[in-house]
Amino acid sequence: MTMKLESQLKEIEEFIASSRRVSDGIRRQTAPGEDRTRHALLAWSQGEICRADAMDLLEIDWYGDLLDALAEHEIDRPDAHLTAEDRTALERVMPMLAESLDGDGDPRYQQLRDLHDK
Repeated sequence: MTMKLESQLKEIEEFIASSRRVSDGIRRQTAPGEDRTRHALLAWSQGEICRADAMDLLEIDWYGDLLDALAEHEIDRPDAHLTAEDRTALERVMPMLAESLDGDGDPRYQQLRDLHDK
């Protein structure tokens, strides 16, 4: 694996760990309902938690329901903050990155694939 890819994987691992800490904090500090929903949506929109953690906090299975919840609460989608250039680069790279990682059973790669597939 190249140094650049290793560095990117480390950043992804750090984000996953941070996302879990933030989502655990939201879960501990809020009761299920409107307060938790708003906190989870804002955290996801601002890039503090990943989509999988937001969906878990909101107990939803379908991505469309997450987008509907954002619209209902008048909160921007996370990708609304990306420039067109960054969005194009992300759309181009993520499928290649996910496909290129086989990881030989390494759970870090599975976490990335799970995040990409949701």
